[in-house]
Amino acid sequence: MLIKKSIDNLIYSSVKVEGIDASFAQTSKIVENGIAENISPSDLNKIICIKHGYEYLLDNYQKPLTWELFSRYNSIIGKGNVHDAGSMRPPGVIHVGDYYPEDVSLDKFNRIVDTALSTGYDAEDIACQLLLNLAKSQFFHDGNKRSSLILANHYLAHEDADRVILVLDEDKEHPKTRKFLDILVDYYHDNISIDDASWDLQDFVVLDEEAVNNIYSQTETIDKLMSAKSEEAGFQNSSLSCKENDISR
Repeated sequence: MLIKKSIDNLIYSSVKVEGIDASFAQTSKIVENGIAENISPSDLNKIICIKHGYEYLLDNYQKPLTWELFSRYNSIIGKGNVHDAGSMRPPGVIHVGDYYPEDVSLDKFNRIVDTALSTGYDAEDIACQLLLNLAKSQFFHDGNKRSSLILANHYLAHEDADRVILVLDEDKEHPKTRKFLDILVDYYHDNISIDDASWDLQDFVVLDEEAVNNIYSQTETIDKLMSAKSEEAGFQNSSLSCKENDISR
């Protein structure tokens, strides 16, 4: 199964989407040993929790998409870093930057899942639509992008699609993390349709192990280049952080 062979990359993908200041090498050390130099305690906890989320996926990918499963993922990735992790946010006005999501409910979650599954599209299209609509809805107090990305990959594993959604920067001049976040922002603000946004996200669907290995090699190279550049400037712990105020949750 491709997802089992891609676990380090999937974890690092969520690290970059969250805007955590950690390189691939640092993330791999944390995944293996639970420690790494020049990482804040808060970021260390987030990375470990993301690791636990994907470990849960590997053990439970046969489970169907339910609210309980989605809630479980948020509870795991948000342990110690998300307020009331795993609980649906209550009614009332909230904002994420200048985006104001509607109230959420169990019915809304079920509609999102049922609508995606009923499209008749390929598994990767359905996974992208799930990711977009779950992240846009902001079901939780925080960790919505991380939870939605894991659930989208859970769906691909559940369907034995042998595909994964990876958000990693293969080209330092045109970082894909930036593109991914831009797609979310545009969709949050209704500047792009679900079909167009889902189509754009196809760029992040990886189809085979060779492609995963190529991304790994390119990501590692970018890490080294950025590290060298940081050392020349006299700074420590540099990475391509792309966290946006608009989608901080």
